[in-house]
Amino acid sequence: MSLSTHPTKASTVRKHVKKLDRIAVNMDAAKLPHSAGGSWMGRRGGDGMKTWQLNDLLNNEGFTLVKYKPGFNTVIIDKEERMIAALIDKPADDGWPAVVEEAARCLRAVRVTGNANGAFHTEDASTRRGNFLQVPVGVSFGGGQKRPGNLYYHIRARRLIAQSILRNRAIQRIAGVQSSAFAFLNPKLFQRYTQVINSLFESQPNLVRNFRNSTFPAASFNCGPASISFDHHDFNNLSFGPCALTPLGNFDYTLGGHLILFELKLVLEFPPGTTVLLPSAALRHGNTAIQPGEDRMSIAQYGAGGLFRWSAYGFCSGKSLDSTAEGHAYRLSVDGGPGERWMEGLKLYSTPNSLVSDHAEVSG
Repeated sequence: MSLSTHPTKASTVRKHVKKLDRIAVNMDAAKLPHSAGGSWMGRRGGDGMKTWQLNDLLNNEGFTLVKYKPGFNTVIIDKEERMIAALIDKPADDGWPAVVEEAARCLRAVRVTGNANGAFHTEDASTRRGNFLQVPVGVSFGGGQKRPGNLYYHIRARRLIAQSILRNRAIQRIAGVQSSAFAFLNPKLFQRYTQVINSLFESQPNLVRNFRNSTFPAASFNCGPASISFDHHDFNNLSFGPCALTPLGNFDYTLGGHLILFELKLVLEFPPGTTVLLPSAALRHGNTAIQPGEDRMSIAQYGAGGLFRWSAYGFCSGKSLDSTAEGHAYRLSVDGGPGERWMEGLKLYSTPNSLVSDHAEVSG
């Protein structure tokens, strides 16, 4: 099934553009890290294993605090005016708090049930991103796979747990809001992203979408009890592609759970039910610690860079192309010169001033 890309109404775009809270940073996104060659993915390295405290960042590390402004979408713009990251406010819907609470209840139940029936082990709750139970689902490509495939849990209890998360209506609603936030913030990038992912699913009918209302091919449900990430890059993601993050749980967002953007020296208040979009392969990020007795979970959606490379290579691998001189030449032509793909990706990012016209261009 292909995801349709209905254009956002011009009146809606103009309304929200007027309510953008702009944070300018003295940094050119072109200089952010990305892999060599075709720049399909992020560059490895630079990750830490530290739990950061808000006061330490503000008082000792020179970070600036960005306060949450209800009713506004906060966009971070680089020296070229590109909106490279954003905190999208909660939907103006009286039922949204109930959606957020139900999603939190679902992930709490996953943690409790999974631990009780032995579906998860100690290593599942400890990764390079932090110490919390993580349940990834969706389509991936890498780690020795010969072609894109659905993440599969060989333990039946894990499969059932993952399926129960995907069937939860509140989880589905949040996934759709994350995808819609992407469509609003960067319509040209969203269009390109959706075209590639649709073509991937059409080429392999065995692939299964997580959600009918989201363009993202993969998701990770971080089930807590305190989903606080160490500083890291999600280097397997598409280098210039966005990751959508939505926190859940009961915690005081003014005291902890902040989003840390290390290259930008920013720390953002990040309340439950809001959504952040950022190129997580390129921007080193993490969270501040929450208070004792609180809990925090989160939903992340993203796409592996290998999926986009596979599609661009004509639905085959680089290794397969390199088996012939003609195929090798084709791969090099697709990859382009050093950093070329990275710069092409950045051209798809909107600026506050181009957002209305970019939406008009995408809608035809």
